[in-house]
Amino acid sequence: QLGGKDWDDRLIAHVSEHFRRQFGADVRDDPQSLAMVRASAERAKRTLSKVDQASVTVAHGGHRMQVPVTRAEFEGLTQDLL
Repeated sequence: QLGGKDWDDRLIAHVSEHFRRQFGADVRDDPQSLAMVRASAERAKRTLSKVDQASVTVAHGGHRMQVPVTRAEFEGLTQDLL
């Protein structure tokens, strides 16, 4: 029962961890920040089907960062889902 959300969730976890290491806060703790990251991750996922690299924007608690993700990196994050 897998769907696109499963791939989105992997990408969200990946970029959220980058943000947490940089700023010490988890964007998944705030519903509004999470919704913004989810939308950005969905766009990046679609972009990665056409080009080799995309960025996911993460904003939370007054901090903002762009997390670049390559197609190969995304495939590695989700390979067990296939």
